[in-house]
Amino acid sequence: MSNLSHNTDTYSIDLSKSWRPANVTLRKIPKEAAPNTWRQAYFLDSSSSRFAADGDGGGLWSTETALGYDGLADIQRSHGGAVANTPDGGFYFGGLREDTDKAGPNRFISGYMQFNFKAENKSWVTYNDSRYSPSRTLYAASAHYVPNFASKGLILILGGSEYDSASGDRVQPLSMETIWFLDPVTHEWHSQKTSGDPPPRRRWPCTVGAPGANHTYEIFLYGGNNLNTEPSFSEVYILSLPGFVWKRADSPPRNGTARTFATCARAGKRQMITVGGIDILEGDSLSADVFPKGLGIFDLTELRWKDEYDAGAAEYDSPQVIKSWNLAKVRYDAGVEALFSQNQPPSKPSSTSEPKEKPLLAGVIAGVVVGSVSLVALAIAAAFFLRRQRKLRTQDASPAPNERDEVPKPSPTELSTTSYVSELPVKQQNTELSGHDARYDTVELDASTTLQDSRKHSIAGREA
Repeated sequence: MSNLSHNTDTYSIDLSKSWRPANVTLRKIPKEAAPNTWRQAYFLDSSSSRFAADGDGGGLWSTETALGYDGLADIQRSHGGAVANTPDGGFYFGGLREDTDKAGPNRFISGYMQFNFKAENKSWVTYNDSRYSPSRTLYAASAHYVPNFASKGLILILGGSEYDSASGDRVQPLSMETIWFLDPVTHEWHSQKTSGDPPPRRRWPCTVGAPGANHTYEIFLYGGNNLNTEPSFSEVYILSLPGFVWKRADSPPRNGTARTFATCARAGKRQMITVGGIDILEGDSLSADVFPKGLGIFDLTELRWKDEYDAGAAEYDSPQVIKSWNLAKVRYDAGVEALFSQNQPPSKPSSTSEPKEKPLLAGVIAGVVVGSVSLVALAIAAAFFLRRQRKLRTQDASPAPNERDEVPKPSPTELSTTSYVSELPVKQQNTELSGHDARYDTVELDASTTLQDSRKHSIAGREA
């Protein structure tokens, strides 16, 4: 790519307002002392250079002074690995070593690294257990963090390639018919066979995700290429969790959407913004991008390419094409179902097999509480009335101190061991809660959340 040069600036876009790519304002932030890199890894913190956002669309690149993090000396300089950020750390899977230009097994890095930036003492930890490919190597893949399942989310590995010595030292793209994913807390690997229409094998795809209103989570995979001699992909594919169902977005064809090396991010409530990329067959072509300023906008609910970013777009709703799968038909691999049921709502009991103790719904509980309070209030009022009437009769009759209806008073230092119950009149009709009252219908909060994170981002990778 001799015609390409490194960009030494960082750009930001105001997402609180609607805009069209052709006339959007890009705020430029000089990088200054930070090195020029490509195929780099962005973490929420770093051992070298970092970027601190100022909250107004700008920020400042600076150099981290603490270079003595534990485990840093054991890290191999690399590029092209798959990157994911969790609330507690950054993860880097696979990649290629930088100390040689010769292709071969020693150039591919097996295993993955974690940067524990939330720990009291920030540290790098290297793990050799990498199940995502037969050779335990990975390059040009996408790692996507899903916060909705397991105790603290899961990291899925999508696409990419591995070093395949069995095929004559060739790089082999990985299938997405089976998905490997990591529990970032236990560091256990799991795999699950998918159904539906999985995307063709590819390298350098980009992914974004969105939580659905039905306790699902959708991952949108876009672009990439298989081999350098084949065209880039233009389609968008959707992986719906927890069903592990692939669907191809039935989007109207649009010229110029085929590209690889693009990056993408979810913006607003339901839009994907793609940045840059090239069609691999055009190589170093200097023809203008069909996306103005290299910015593409894709509606994640309508599954349509748009000409404008809509800051006031409606909430995300799962596309119609993926609403048809049935969770009951999913056949999970060993140990997988438990991970995806931890953050799921309790299943409703069937009409043929009811549990011995039926849990009360929130609305019913509210109704019982309100009804119980009302009954208690009636009982207290009646008891007060009867007690007052009895007191008046007692005062009029001026009874002797030893009459039976005199209530003995407990001593100031001890509680009375006798309880005196005030009762409603015998003929009073019992008050019961209605079998159904519309006022007490169940109301549930939307389980979906949108993660808008303005935390620090850092950069590390291959220098120019």
